[in-house]
Amino acid sequence: MKKEKKTHSFDIRTFYFCFAAFLLLASAGLLSSRVEAQRNARPLPAFTGTTLDGSTLSVGNLIGKRLLLFTFNASSLEAKAAARALSKISEFREEHNFQILGAGRGGAALYELQDRWKFDFQILDDSRMNFASKLGAKGAAAFLVVNSSGKLIHGGDVRTGGLTEELAAERIENMLKGWLRLPKEEVFGMSSFGGKPLSPNFSATTLDGSKTFSLDQARGRGTVIVFFLHTCPHCHHALSFFKKELAKIPPKQRPNFIGISVQGNLKNVTRSLEKYDINFFKPYGDPSKNIQQSFGDLSSYPTSFIIDRENRLISREEGWNPRRHPHLLRMRIAQISEMPVPMLLNSKGFSGNEFCGTCHDNQHDTWAVTTHARAFETLIKHGAESDPKCVGCHVVGWEQTGGYSLERPTSHLEGVGCESCHGRGGPHLSPGFVKNDNYETICLDCHDSKHSLGFDYKSFALRTSHKSNAQYLSLTDEEKLKLLLSRKEALNTLPKNGATYVGSDACRDCHSSEYQTWSQQAHALSAQSLGDKKGNSDCLKCHTTGFGSPGGFPVNTELSDDMDLGRVGCESCHGPGSIHIADGSKKKESILALTDKCGSCVILEICSGCHDDANDPGFEFEVQEKIEKQRHGGLPLPSLGNKLLSPTTDSKDVELREFHNFHSLLELRNATGKNEN
Repeated sequence: MKKEKKTHSFDIRTFYFCFAAFLLLASAGLLSSRVEAQRNARPLPAFTGTTLDGSTLSVGNLIGKRLLLFTFNASSLEAKAAARALSKISEFREEHNFQILGAGRGGAALYELQDRWKFDFQILDDSRMNFASKLGAKGAAAFLVVNSSGKLIHGGDVRTGGLTEELAAERIENMLKGWLRLPKEEVFGMSSFGGKPLSPNFSATTLDGSKTFSLDQARGRGTVIVFFLHTCPHCHHALSFFKKELAKIPPKQRPNFIGISVQGNLKNVTRSLEKYDINFFKPYGDPSKNIQQSFGDLSSYPTSFIIDRENRLISREEGWNPRRHPHLLRMRIAQISEMPVPMLLNSKGFSGNEFCGTCHDNQHDTWAVTTHARAFETLIKHGAESDPKCVGCHVVGWEQTGGYSLERPTSHLEGVGCESCHGRGGPHLSPGFVKNDNYETICLDCHDSKHSLGFDYKSFALRTSHKSNAQYLSLTDEEKLKLLLSRKEALNTLPKNGATYVGSDACRDCHSSEYQTWSQQAHALSAQSLGDKKGNSDCLKCHTTGFGSPGGFPVNTELSDDMDLGRVGCESCHGPGSIHIADGSKKKESILALTDKCGSCVILEICSGCHDDANDPGFEFEVQEKIEKQRHGGLPLPSLGNKLLSPTTDSKDVELREFHNFHSLLELRNATGKNEN
């Protein structure tokens, strides 16, 4: 089990928007600034205001889930485009555990915008910009993301840049999906292509009109494309890197370099490149913005694309991180130039999956479809991304030098990645190199008896093996993308030990107290709730025990109220019990004992098979409440009919959780008309 790490709350600097240079250029399309989750992210300022329906709202009461803040002037074009994007984003709220709050101004236009898009989230009347000013969002429209701990982690001002409302909305939607970690529909908006799709074909002409480049005609030679702003310091650093790196490569192997200026003034661009000694190329233009649009959402600069000799996209990098991008891009450039690829090992820390994927691209692609790849998203979904008791098993290099830390979160180390299994730097004889494929020991560090339900290393290893997932490589790019966007398959967490179902009555002799508590709960009455659907197989799967499995409720059987397996019984949660009740069995190893399990994990991995969005919307966001209602008590509950059991009873053996259980039972009995005395 991972050690709990002490954390501190940081409020070092005032949260601010880093888009000053961008605001000068409306022609750049959707412009935004980003503030990644980091130690200088400040808390959401306290604020109480009045909503459009006249109610009072305290923003502090919204902490606990992620919060998307939308500040806007309702009459602006930016607000209208953003509102269109929000109409699509809002449908993801329950599934991805976030809420939306608007703060608008504009008088009658504010109510018109509300009526047009039928917003089902609260909007503060911020006519005097009191709330927006506290946030530092004074533009026509802006978005901010607050994590579950109440820290501002992303911020951005919206600029439409002359785009139509519909096209601007698409770009805003992609930006928000990235911030909120929602699935994106278009390939080029993804940070990892997962299949190396063909690059969009394009032609570009230099700003001075002296040269034209066609990607189609460049096939057989690698290509580097950089979209840049000549006024952007980060772009200057990136271009200086490319100048030095490309000069090291022999001319015959050197890839094409296409620098596309977002600004179109030849004189100003040329003067800037000369000033910073990065005039090693003639800048190309994109006056119609067709090239930018073909490569997807370009919301920050520089944005670099690496294209191999077959014109397939192998990398997209946004912004410029001097500690990461030079090393990664150096490897990518060497790869498309057919030069020796530099060693990825980071002597001061962990490199991240993209470094490994440069050489081990097939392995990286097959890893991307495993649950390991989205391990951190599970934390975000449940508001636990800052909980040290959870984070350690969902990131790379926890509590190690250069690894992931809560004080300075690093996105490229989120998830269970290559170095989690293979050691720091991968299988390159680093200090953390894992010898002799001794992965089981590593797996058990997180997948222990407390946190991983029914973990079986052999079956688990097959599901995560690069070889067993190799069929993924035969899919088309479209099929790969679809699979990456729909990675929601539920894993069978019950022990794969050949056990069969025996029914709840077989548990009664040894577990009488637990049996009696369960027998008075909603699960034991599941058959009664079906009414005239007792022959419907789609319903019986969730209202019986072990439907269609060996020893379980038989298929094509009419359900009756007195059938042992015709209920959601003991084995529905704890697994089939034939081996558990056999003489001489290892009792604890043959069944799932859930008394010490993480409630969230139980809900997600066992209960959510039936309690899904279609049948029980919002269920997984009531984890603790639901678990407590089903937890076994110490003594059986007294039968009091419709009289509520007081939690202040003199009996020391009847706890508050049993009161919740009994209350739940009464609700079900009342709903089904079966009030038993």
